[in-house]
Amino acid sequence: MNGITYLLIFASMVCNLSAQLILKKALTAPAMRESMVEGPLTFIIAAAFHPHVWIALAIQATGYGVWFFVLTREKLAVSFAIAGSMIYIMTAFAGWYFYSERLMPWQWLGIILISVGVVLVMYQR
Repeated sequence: MNGITYLLIFASMVCNLSAQLILKKALTAPAMRESMVEGPLTFIIAAAFHPHVWIALAIQATGYGVWFFVLTREKLAVSFAIAGSMIYIMTAFAGWYFYSERLMPWQWLGIILISVGVVLVMYQR
C-alpha cells in the first residue's frame, strides 16, 4: 500500500467522522428532541428537513466517492480494517472533544485490541 492509498483512506474517514459529528449535532438539537416526543414519523420528517442532516449526507456521499478509489487500489479486507480501526479511535476522541462523551476503560481496551488486530492484518512479510 502506498502513501496515496493511505491518504485516500484518511480522507474517506475524515468525511465519515465529520458527517457523524454534524448528524449528532443536528439530531440532538432541542427542536429535534421535541419532535422525537411526538413520535418516530414526526422525528423522521423533521430530520429530513433539517439542513445539517443534508450537509452530513453530502459529506458522507463525498466520503463514499473517495472510498471508491480506495477500493480500486487495495484489498477490501485491509483497507476496511485500517479505516475501521482508525475511525473508532478518531470517533472516540472527537466525541470526547466536541460532546464531552466518555468511554469506560474496557471500551478503550476494545479499541486498542481492534487496532492491534489491524496492524496484524496490515503486516506483510
